[in-house]
Amino acid sequence: MVQLSACLLRKIPGPPRIYKRLQTFRLNARYEGRSRNCYVVGQGYQLKSMQYTRVARKNKVLDFKELYNLRLEAAAEEHGIPFRYLWDGLRRMNILLNRKVLQDIAIYEPRTFAGFCELSKQHQVDQGLNLPPHSYPKIPVNTKGML
Repeated sequence: MVQLSACLLRKIPGPPRIYKRLQTFRLNARYEGRSRNCYVVGQGYQLKSMQYTRVARKNKVLDFKELYNLRLEAAAEEHGIPFRYLWDGLRRMNILLNRKVLQDIAIYEPRTFAGFCELSKQHQVDQGLNLPPHSYPKIPVNTKGML
């Protein structure tokens, strides 16, 4: 049986409040005036800057997704298949590559990407799904592999 003494039952104090204030001052060091020197004023600036940072992180993800889609659409159209049909065909064949990897393959390994396009086209034909008529003229595009 364990006997607890009264000194073990006391509340253990947390870190001193000064550390929270110092953290706020460190984060507000780039500002000027009262927003830098006053804790209460600086808290508002700190919260607002964190909100801006959060929004910027989300926008960065969306921007990269849009860039990947743009590059993949251009690469797929170069091989005569719309990107949504390429994406759908790869998913149906359980080739689970995300947009970033597929975009890297399209840029740095154009023959592999052409193979993916042909696989997707063939799978669409085998499943009885007709590809839409290609309405874009074929424009020769120089890729890194052709140089």
